[in-house]
Amino acid sequence: MKASVIGGGSWGSAFALYLGRQKIKTKLWIREPDIFETAWKEGENKVFLPGFFFPPEVTFHHDLQEALAATDLIFVAVPSEFCRKTYSDMAPFLSRDQVVISLTKGIEKKTLMRMSEVMTDVFKPFFPVPASPGKSPRGIPPHSSSLRPSPTWPGRSSILSRAFRSGFIQAAILSVWNWPAL
Repeated sequence: MKASVIGGGSWGSAFALYLGRQKIKTKLWIREPDIFETAWKEGENKVFLPGFFFPPEVTFHHDLQEALAATDLIFVAVPSEFCRKTYSDMAPFLSRDQVVISLTKGIEKKTLMRMSEVMTDVFKPFFPVPASPGKSPRGIPPHSSSLRPSPTWPGRSSILSRAFRSGFIQAAILSVWNWPAL
């Protein structure tokens, strides 16, 4: 399995670090050229995640097309105010074999849309496979979300299960998108 994390801020960097520590090959896309350069040269995001060095499984990218190429899972971790533009910039480079997962909370201020609605608006050919609310096997409270396999998403739930296999993280995945079957 190979993953991309779109967004080199604190959340995106921490998530890429987590995936890398799980031995998942991960591409971290960093928009800001100076932050990218430092991370690429030194293996650390000194602005948003100082003191944490990325394992060799994590590579740094400033080119969005390159960051999205040849990956199975794409995690988007950008502030909600930038999601629409980021999704629009990503759309031409996505393939039917990829799954886009939003790690972003909040609403779009201009439209008051949730991120899942923004994804729907931008990725019209996609269909949602939302996380199911409920109690997880580890006793997470009912107001949390836990990922449950979907019958419309064959074979992919095991990929996500591997990405989140450690007891260190409980994922509240807000929106999962995959291309519809032809």
